[in-house]
Amino acid sequence: MKRLFCFVFLFVFLLSTAAFEFANGLPAGLTDKEKASWELIDEVKVFEKSLGMKPTENFLHYKAKEDSYNLLFYCRKDVMPFSYLDPQLVSMKSTIDNLEGNIEELAKIGVTPEEYDIYFYTTQGLSGGTVITKSLLNSDPEEIVAIVLHEDFHDNVSIPFHFNEAAAVVFGYGGMCKFFGYDPSNVLRIIHTTAKSYDFCHDELSLLVRRYANGKGDISLAKFMIEKKIALARLEKRVYRENVTAANVAQNHSYFHYYGLILQLFKSFDYEPAPFLRFLNDVPYKVLIGDEGGRQKYFDETRSVERGFTSYVSRYLKSHIKE
Repeated sequence: MKRLFCFVFLFVFLLSTAAFEFANGLPAGLTDKEKASWELIDEVKVFEKSLGMKPTENFLHYKAKEDSYNLLFYCRKDVMPFSYLDPQLVSMKSTIDNLEGNIEELAKIGVTPEEYDIYFYTTQGLSGGTVITKSLLNSDPEEIVAIVLHEDFHDNVSIPFHFNEAAAVVFGYGGMCKFFGYDPSNVLRIIHTTAKSYDFCHDELSLLVRRYANGKGDISLAKFMIEKKIALARLEKRVYRENVTAANVAQNHSYFHYYGLILQLFKSFDYEPAPFLRFLNDVPYKVLIGDEGGRQKYFDETRSVERGFTSYVSRYLKSHIKE
């Protein structure tokens, strides 16, 4: 169980570069551990079907030279983006697998740590056709199951963006516990503690940004930077991480802002993934399609829809929650 709790904080992720589908067996060159992980992914796909999930294109192919996905985020130091959907936070994939190398590349376009908050991390899965990587095959079984369920959830549910991210976290780890026969309450509670820490820090930094108001508010730049540093240091102690930036907080806020509400919803279904999934597929609030008006308009409209979704879920919980 100790190992199970350790992987919770990882949230939050050989032959050629071509992708292959192996319909008649495993790819050559895998270790025993990697073979077992491959077979585990197949078992998760069967488990998903039992939950009423439709098949996806995720985790069907293997890229031997694709070890993981490198993601890079940055924002100006005087802003606090809501999430990685917010246009104030620039997000991109990177071919460089370390922070230092990415900082050197960003400097070429004028993005420096002196003026921007930068966050880099690697993940083992992305929805929409993610491949099986060597890194994923060498992960702990619990982490593999949670990642596959998380990404396949995205391709099965069309609820508004930030709710989708929070629900994928709950479904991924809650479904993993169901798969292995674990009690989900402790695992999801630990994640909730982390979520609340990030959410609180995001609120603190957002208030500081409003007070500074790009030099027109009631605190100076020096006061703003000092208080921001203190808030980030408090978060680092709470989540046991180093060098946390506002870009890091914004990216995690994408998953954690609605985590508490979604966790209550999951608990209302007795931690059962299947009815939770059915409920989310039946809600009248859906993810917005297309961003013809630009990222800012899409972000604003998404937040508006999410306010309606919040009220809908809250009303449901009020009438169905178990005392």
